[in-house]
Amino acid sequence: MATRYRWFNLITVLAVSGWAASSGLAQEPGTGAQKDGDAMRGPKVGERQSAPTLVRRDVSGKLDRLEVRPEQAAVDLLKLTPEDRKPVDAVFAARLLEINKALREHYDLFIRLQTARQGGAKPEEVRPLMREFGPAVAAMIEPALVERVAAVIPEGKRAEYRGYVDEYKRAFVAGEPMGERGGGAGAGTGGGGGRGRGVEGREKGEKDGGEIKPTDVATSIGPIPARVELNLLLREMGRSLKGIVDERKEHMDHFLKSIEATPEQEAKIRSITREAAEANKQNGGNGGIGEPTQEEKRATFRKILDVLTPEQRKKAIEERRG
Repeated sequence: MATRYRWFNLITVLAVSGWAASSGLAQEPGTGAQKDGDAMRGPKVGERQSAPTLVRRDVSGKLDRLEVRPEQAAVDLLKLTPEDRKPVDAVFAARLLEINKALREHYDLFIRLQTARQGGAKPEEVRPLMREFGPAVAAMIEPALVERVAAVIPEGKRAEYRGYVDEYKRAFVAGEPMGERGGGAGAGTGGGGGRGRGVEGREKGEKDGGEIKPTDVATSIGPIPARVELNLLLREMGRSLKGIVDERKEHMDHFLKSIEATPEQEAKIRSITREAAEANKQNGGNGGIGEPTQEEKRATFRKILDVLTPEQRKKAIEERRG
């Protein structure tokens, strides 16, 4: 994990402010004796198994949002060989670097936008921020991530892969339970009055007992709205930022434990790191997530050493070297 965010450092710590369950019906083990009811049924017809999909819904019919990009989750459905998976992993590694770079360069805009969205701001307040955000991250949206990944997976699996991703995004657009009409988005049709035909096709096929493959999902009903890509990117950046914050907190907690800091010392050290983060922000450090200079790191560390005992200082220096 430490290598994932190497450009971040220990001395700045930020703070970031569902239920999900799955259940299955226990099946009674076979006893070897056929029940009377089974004997009356006649020969069994092979049961249809649902086709793989990224679209999952809770008991109310609401889409279960993925914790990763659909482009990433869809790869797992392809069952690629380790060798075929290597170039795919390289694409996502490069993507992580892009996300971190975007956070550094557009941190203030990102925070303003997320604060407005999560704080229940009116659409007319959010739209100007989105219009500013779009051009700032255009290079991360075009070419689309799905095409970047599709370009490095085996050609025979590309249509299947695109189908998984497309189906999820159209469900993301609809934002409502299956079986109900679209509430304005139209699942990418541009008309705003109905569901995407890809979802309808899957439901019809399941009703008829057939197996629906991702390639059966209609993708000719119109492009995915640009706002979907922006929303997915915002969620992606939010997860990355939370990962950065969690990693820093983990490092700080480990550091304090390793030097056996007293409660009073811990309070002083956390205050020092907060002040360092604020100074970094004032100096153009993008809210404290940018990397301080080596001199800034040394200055902060010297302040930390000043509140430690001689024995603790030795431990702190060893920890820093490690």
